[in-house]
Amino acid sequence: PLDGVEHLKTCFAGVPFERPEYRNNLIPWLLGAVVFDRLMNPPFLVVSGNQQGIGKSVTVQAAGYILTGELPSPIDYAGAEFGKQLSARFRECDRLIFLDNVVTSDGKSFDNPQLSGLLTQGFSKKLRILGKSSSVSAEGLLFAASLNDAKLSADLATRSLLVKLYKEKNSPMEPFCTEYAMAHRRQLYGELLGLAMRPSKKKCDPHEAFRFRRWLEFVQPRIEEAFGKM
Repeated sequence: PLDGVEHLKTCFAGVPFERPEYRNNLIPWLLGAVVFDRLMNPPFLVVSGNQQGIGKSVTVQAAGYILTGELPSPIDYAGAEFGKQLSARFRECDRLIFLDNVVTSDGKSFDNPQLSGLLTQGFSKKLRILGKSSSVSAEGLLFAASLNDAKLSADLATRSLLVKLYKEKNSPMEPFCTEYAMAHRRQLYGELLGLAMRPSKKKCDPHEAFRFRRWLEFVQPRIEEAFGKM
């Protein structure tokens, strides 16, 4: 564990968050992921932006590398392929399930009932293998997505933690968050551990409609003391 949050701030300093509060949604998602509490189920991280090439995918990849030491590879997010690839990731013990560049057409919202069910299934998740009577299970899974000209269904939205990016004109990201995460993973993870072990007397704000209360009660006081409002 390390004191301070300078590496966490620097890693994502080049990401064009629409408001600082959206950065302060991303960091608690990382913080909750280093705490293996069977009662603390994390929300679905969703990164959206106002244009292509703004850094949605690399932001998720940087977060994934900090937590797992590997850049997450995406899976298909629709149809039968979603179930097939998801069960394969369960068997391979991949921790982060990444849905990249989700798009919808004709004004429709992205919906996936299987994903919605898994998000609120708890710390341990079970998935039936397509076409078979057997199932696979995994613990401590994380789900993240980048949205590209898409919006979420009401059901998925209530299970999500939103991070919005915005930039008037595209330009290079400095520092490039994925490269920084790869170069400084030990320090970044150490700062997350330091935050997790920091005692906090601050109370969580009331959000009765939020589904992930245990998660919020842990991360919100620590994040807001170090970074500001979520």
